[in-house]
Amino acid sequence: MKQSKWRVMTILIVLILGCLFFLLSLGRQRTQVYYFIPKSIDSDFQFWQTVMDGAKTASDELGIEVHYRGPTYETDVDEQIRILYEVMEEEPSAIILSPADQEALVAVCEAIMKKGITLVLIDSDVSIEANKSLIQTDNIAAAKIIAEDLAKGMGYKGKVAIFSHVEGTSTAIQREEGFRKQMELYDDIFVLDETFYSDGEELKAYEKTLKFLDRYPQVDAIFATNEKTAMGVGKALKELHLQDDIIFVGFDAEATQVQYIEEGTMYASMVQKPFNMGYLGVKEAYAINVEGKEPEVIDTGCALIKEENLFTPENQKLLFPFVE
Repeated sequence: MKQSKWRVMTILIVLILGCLFFLLSLGRQRTQVYYFIPKSIDSDFQFWQTVMDGAKTASDELGIEVHYRGPTYETDVDEQIRILYEVMEEEPSAIILSPADQEALVAVCEAIMKKGITLVLIDSDVSIEANKSLIQTDNIAAAKIIAEDLAKGMGYKGKVAIFSHVEGTSTAIQREEGFRKQMELYDDIFVLDETFYSDGEELKAYEKTLKFLDRYPQVDAIFATNEKTAMGVGKALKELHLQDDIIFVGFDAEATQVQYIEEGTMYASMVQKPFNMGYLGVKEAYAINVEGKEPEVIDTGCALIKEENLFTPENQKLLFPFVE
């Protein structure tokens, strides 16, 4: 009889503890409030809109609250820092951030981590020593691949110019580094020392390309390091009818870039996976907060897209993102 009573009490205790654990977990999940801070919230910037689409999908799946804030322009580093300090005061569970500058955001990132707020970096890095989660394309490796493809297209000889996006971002630094390192392998390819920055704006890229081509009419190829820069360079080349004279490659896959590839204005583009960056950014923050996961660096991958492989099923899926 006594054994039966003990057995019943043990079962009840287990059930009560299980319920308490479930309710605590549920409460903790419901109170998770995250902030998502990209480099730009400009609705015309397809890359960042796709990143945020991925984040929203992940937050819906997890049932957590994610707030989106950020500067309009990628170059507005001070505004991003101001937003981060403001958000910190609300003591959210996590901040998912794409830093607009590798060095300028060091202090605020360290302050976020010191306050015990989970910090997950996406797309770009910051020069902090602490163990951190970083979800991005391997930009150096990707730039080497597109440089190799461009070199082949040029017959391994000629002059190349680099049009970059925002000076000081890790993506701009790493893509230029990878590109130049690969081109150093070819004795008859000369990459201009000067780098031409668009500040991540299509209009600036367009205007600078027009001026550049007036100054350097003998250039054989141009490498544009992101979406807006590539859009501006492509527009200038089309307007000057130089599509057949200058080989043009770049990063990302905005609809205009896809059109440039299809019509032959753009030779190739290294297409990243922005949807996955946003999606995995939120999932990583949740896993660290709720499941105790250790931070890690995750390469989201990329693919070289050209006219001949533009319509393969695999690349169509990449150009029209979804969760893998």
